[in-house]
Amino acid sequence: MERYSPLIGHNPPSTSSWFSNVFAGSEPEDRIEQVRRDLQRSDGHKYFFAINLYNSFDVIPDLFATLFRVSAILGYHNVFVSIYENGSTDQTKALLRIFDALTRSVGMRVLIRTSTRTRGAFNHRIEYLAEVRNAAFVPLHELRDAEGEVFDSIIFMNDILPCIDDLLELIWQSRRNNAGITCAADYMYHEEIQAPVFYDNWVARDINGTALENAPFERIFHHQT
Repeated sequence: MERYSPLIGHNPPSTSSWFSNVFAGSEPEDRIEQVRRDLQRSDGHKYFFAINLYNSFDVIPDLFATLFRVSAILGYHNVFVSIYENGSTDQTKALLRIFDALTRSVGMRVLIRTSTRTRGAFNHRIEYLAEVRNAAFVPLHELRDAEGEVFDSIIFMNDILPCIDDLLELIWQSRRNNAGITCAADYMYHEEIQAPVFYDNWVARDINGTALENAPFERIFHHQT
């Protein structure tokens, strides 16, 4: 795990990091508490989580643990979770049935839909991904049409291991900046430079439309005081 120490979230709370430096030297845990307090006070703001899963048996327990804790902060009554799973060859479907019952028992609204559909030989990768992602959004339209329920924020996720405070930070920043879209940044460890670098540069663009590069954090994101 030492090679991941430069990544956000792996610095011990007692040490300084880029996170604390960016926000006027305040300790990260103080900022985390500020984010949580702000989100807890904003009652009535509704959140729709759209999640795609495929062969996700190993990440489902952590994913739901995060959903439970995040929803406890946002308010279970303010959260709706839509999960669309398709084509898994492991025990993803079976595990989803277990967590479906568990989420309902704690009062979280969740709708899980599964399918045997796979990409197939004639589906373009991007078109296929767009279709399965749109499938996770179907309940968003159903709730609006059937019950008149609308949501203020939409959070899209897939088969990742989410960090609770990073997810809350993303939601908080989106609301604070009144942003139409807010996206997390993916990193990978670069063996040659012995540091994490920005990963998803295929579609990522800056505000001027310039493609981002596989570079360390400081070369891509600049904070000016």
